[in-house]
Amino acid sequence: MIYKVGVNGVTGRMGVEVAALLGQGLQLASNYLELADAVANSDKVTSVEGVTVRTWKSPSREPVHVWVDFSRPAATMSMLESIDTPVVICTTGFSESELAKIENYSKRHAVLLAANTSPGMSVVRRFLAQALPPTDWGFSAHVEDIHHRHKRDAPSGSAKEIVRLLEKAGYEGVQVHAIRTGGVVGEHEVRLISDNEEISIVHRAFDRRVFAKGSLLGAVKLLSVGKSGLYSWDELFSDAFEGRSE
Repeated sequence: MIYKVGVNGVTGRMGVEVAALLGQGLQLASNYLELADAVANSDKVTSVEGVTVRTWKSPSREPVHVWVDFSRPAATMSMLESIDTPVVICTTGFSESELAKIENYSKRHAVLLAANTSPGMSVVRRFLAQALPPTDWGFSAHVEDIHHRHKRDAPSGSAKEIVRLLEKAGYEGVQVHAIRTGGVVGEHEVRLISDNEEISIVHRAFDRRVFAKGSLLGAVKLLSVGKSGLYSWDELFSDAFEGRSE
């Protein structure tokens, strides 16, 4: 299947990575993806990977099957007011009212809301959801969230999701240490510490391209669903782990 992809926030760090993967066409299993439209908040950059960059005020370049969004909350809201297709939203830092608008859009179209599209991070979340030690074993939970100095939100969306999973398992007072320094792509560590031992679960991203490719894997999976709704990465890819719980 050939899918036309639009990228919102195409001139940002992650948008450039997604466009680079799509620029010459990307083969994912039996699916072929190509860059069909590119949107940025300004017109300072005129083209990316041979595709003209426009703003939402300009006419669309050509119809697309799915949008991938790596931008900022305000730009995501502009996108939702301008499109009528499924969308993968990888932007973070939304307010409650903005999340409500995303949920409302999902009543008409399929939406993947994913703060972290690294396949490896989904494995970490699955472990936290299914294999944490009982709280009466005496462990306390700590989360370290390290990213490059330009990342605006702290803690990250991934760190917040980790805390949610820990709290759901009964861990209280989870300490989060968010560090923004240098050019760190992304690192999350969950430390479970008792009086006599420690369990450490670490995920490190070595290259931003892992998130770019993950967003496109998510786009293909989202299109295969074929119905509206608001999906998380873990919900969308739950079948990847079926039959492996024993």
